[in-house]
Amino acid sequence: MAAAGFLGEGAELLGGYPRELMRPELDQALGLSANGVANAVLLAPAYWWGATWGKRGLALVGERRGRRRRWLGAWMRYFVTVLASQADYDAMAGKASPAFPLWSRDELTAMVAFMSALNAELSASGELLDAQGFTAPAEARFVTGSPGREPVVTDHPYGHTEVLTAGYWLLECSGLDRVTEIAARITQCPVPEGSPEYPVVIRPIGADPSL
Repeated sequence: MAAAGFLGEGAELLGGYPRELMRPELDQALGLSANGVANAVLLAPAYWWGATWGKRGLALVGERRGRRRRWLGAWMRYFVTVLASQADYDAMAGKASPAFPLWSRDELTAMVAFMSALNAELSASGELLDAQGFTAPAEARFVTGSPGREPVVTDHPYGHTEVLTAGYWLLECSGLDRVTEIAARITQCPVPEGSPEYPVVIRPIGADPSL
C-alpha cells in the first residue's frame, strides 16, 4: 500500500518487512522486523515516522520536521527533584542566616530565567510532562494515622535546616543517560556564592505492581 494514502500526497515508505502492529492506523504504513533493528521509515511532507522492535517491544519514533525526535512506547518516565531547607526559602525572602546567604533581586531574576529557559527546552523536546515548585517547609502539615486510629495532625513538622524536596520535574526521556544529562544541567542553576550544594535526585517511575 502506498504511504501517500495514509498521510496524504508526498509521503513515501522506505524498506522494512510487514508485521502486525498494536496501533491499527500504523498497520498499513510501517514494516518491522523482530531483530531489534529499525528497518522502516515513513516520510511525509510535515512528519516522519519510524519504528524498531526491541527488548521492550515496539518503539515508534516521530518528528515534526525541524524538531527533535520523540520516542513513543520505549521512553521511560522519571521524577527529578531539587532540594532546599526552610533556611533557603528564608534567604530568598530576605532573611539570611549562617551558611545561607541572602539572595539579591538580580540573583532571583537569574534563577527564574534559567529555570524558565530549561523548562521551555524540555517542553519543546516533548520530554517535560510537568514541573512544579513547593511552598516553604513551614507551610507543611503531617497527617499520621493507621486503620482504626484517629489521625494526628502536625503543623510545621520540619526543622529550620532540614533538607526537603523543593520542586520537581516529571520527565519522559529516552533513558537514564539522558535524564542524568538534564539533572547535570539543573545543577548549573545560578545561586548566591556560598550557598549549600544539594544533589539533584533522579527517581525512575516504575510500572504498576503485578498482583
